[in-house]
Amino acid sequence: MPLIEDILDVLGKAKLFSTMDIASGYWNVPMAADSIEKTAFTCKYGLFEWLVMPFGLCNAVPAYERLMENVLVDLKWRTCLVYLDDCVVFSEDFPTHLIRLKQELERFRAAGFKLKMKKCKWGRDQVAFLGHIITPSGILPNPEKVKAVMNVKRPHDLHTVRAFLGLTSYFRRYIPGYAAISAPIERLKAKGVLFNWDDDCEAAFVQLKRKLVEPPILVYPDFSKHFKLYVDSSKLAVGACLMQTVDGRERVVAYASKLLVGSEKNWINKQDGTSEIECWGIVWATRKFRCYLDRREFDLYTDHKGLTWVFSETNRTSNAKLARWAMELSQLRFKGLPQSGHFNGPRGRSLPTLFGHGLRSLYVGPTQ
Repeated sequence: MPLIEDILDVLGKAKLFSTMDIASGYWNVPMAADSIEKTAFTCKYGLFEWLVMPFGLCNAVPAYERLMENVLVDLKWRTCLVYLDDCVVFSEDFPTHLIRLKQELERFRAAGFKLKMKKCKWGRDQVAFLGHIITPSGILPNPEKVKAVMNVKRPHDLHTVRAFLGLTSYFRRYIPGYAAISAPIERLKAKGVLFNWDDDCEAAFVQLKRKLVEPPILVYPDFSKHFKLYVDSSKLAVGACLMQTVDGRERVVAYASKLLVGSEKNWINKQDGTSEIECWGIVWATRKFRCYLDRREFDLYTDHKGLTWVFSETNRTSNAKLARWAMELSQLRFKGLPQSGHFNGPRGRSLPTLFGHGLRSLYVGPTQ
């Protein structure tokens, strides 16, 4: 299955969009002759077998996605995108849009597909797709989906807690510090914890809803421009914000955050705890946004005070975890820029590695 984030990132330069929905999607897939008998079911009218693929089969989703990708094999990612039975055609101008629409519709006709016309939108500059509103200027949550979140009642047991967190987590890329905000509610999911909806849970519940009412418009990533990565770490969670400068303003590409879990929560009590949490925040953030940052130079903003001794010219460390992470970060090229209250490496110099010799540029000071 394609990642929804990857699908949205492709739409960066598009100005026009058309969305299509395949009618009776799964029923376009015929069952193999030796599998028909395995779909038998009984009802008051007798015993029946499925001749086409029904809902609920363990391999139904990947089988249908594979069918759609085979139908649009040379068009997907170039002129259109598909996620199960939802398709979007995108282009930068109207003449090109008509050509691309014709190509996709011809493929659907050859495959014997029919469309749900009530759900199709043609040549729009703003459409709903996969729970988001996509526009030429950026992405924002679908108001109908946000309304569903706003109408959710206060969770009263483990099942409703999971349902609420699953619903809000889908939009976590719009919410800065999502992991830290949702932490009181997340704790209710832990094994052996009694359900107790306290004031902290209520505050988190209200704040998550409030954050979704006025979410930021996320811009599409432009791989020809410089990325900026902001990282913050605490004893509770790590968070990151990927940004780019658009029309002279810094705009958000995506937010990301993650709770510290398991042994990670014990790092703060160790001798090198602050250094480990700070370094882990950078490592986790660069892993999360690796597809944007790999093989290109980017700017990193983060509080490095806990790591100054690690990256000094004379000191080494016996901390295997920090050494491992330093080697991983050495594969990336990033620059530190001045920011109040943040540590920056010696101006214009590479900070040496933990082993006293070069592993490429791990952290480079600001350029003139």
